Amino acid sequence: MTLALLFWLAGSVSVMAQGLLGFGATEEPEPPQVYAEVAQYEVPAGAETTLRVYVTPAPGWHLYSVAPQGEWGPEPTRLVLQTPWLAPSGPLQETPPQTVADAAYQLDLLAHAQPFELTQTVQLHPDAPQGEQTAFGQLVYQACNQQICLPPQTQDVVVALSVQP
Repeated sequence: MTLALLFWLAGSVSVMAQGLLGFGATEEPEPPQVYAEVAQYEVPAGAETTLRVYVTPAPGWHLYSVAPQGEWGPEPTRLVLQTPWLAPSGPLQETPPQTVADAAYQLDLLAHAQPFELTQTVQLHPDAPQGEQTAFGQLVYQACNQQICLPPQTQDVVVALSVQP
């Protein structure tokens, strides 16, 4: 009985602390909407193309820039390619982020609260399998609002292309 009372009290204190500190004040957002495409559908093996990833953050939330923002800043947004015959060629680019007075980090940070685009030049391996293919990757991001920041999240990115001889 005493043990049950201690668990109930611990849970109540935890819920009260979350409410007072703002941790429970908002629900976890829907993941951002993500759509990806390549600049041209037909790409010769060994050639480069541009991968475009369009990202729409959940309302009231923002995602951070691809640029590192200091030792105490948030996790930068990044794109991780997971297809062995496709490799990044050059840095990940983004539409210009806005400077946000981020209450969660108590810093002015570069972030995207509105839809934005990531572009990555990619190179197909000369031995890439020919024909219609699907390339896979993950968008790695951290979402925050003006009360809390979630731990880094991932979302699958899938793009179709046709590898030509």
